[in-house]
Amino acid sequence: MTILDNVMVGAFLRHPHRKDARDAALEAIEFAGLKSVSHQRARSLGTPGRKRLEIARVLATGPRLLLLDEALAGLNPVEIQTAIELVRRIHERGITLVITEHIMEVILSLTHRVLVFNQGRTIASGAPRDVVNDPQVIEAYIGRPHRRRRP
Repeated sequence: MTILDNVMVGAFLRHPHRKDARDAALEAIEFAGLKSVSHQRARSLGTPGRKRLEIARVLATGPRLLLLDEALAGLNPVEIQTAIELVRRIHERGITLVITEHIMEVILSLTHRVLVFNQGRTIASGAPRDVVNDPQVIEAYIGRPHRRRRP
């Protein structure tokens, strides 16, 4: 299947007529930065392109809420910056985002409020900078410093 075909699958959820689904898919493809490759096979895409394809497919459904679960995993630093900008543009469209992510750069640059879980319990919530400096968060994700035994 082509990239356009893949995104049209998502678009058919909201647009039962082929022309409308195609139009919605093309708009989502352009938004995601895949217009120049829209007629290529989806399998020809590398990791960054596949992630943008997934986002285009879901955008073609016209969501009001988007859940991103480790959506930027596997990207290099340049690709992460490009993806962060795409997520910002999605938010500017009025789409609410819930992001599960371990890349702190992503969390600190995109979020307004952070919840941190450890073993199923919320251990911190609030502004991103406050949360990353929370002692419980540091202990849970970095660990306690080990004391050296004196000989």
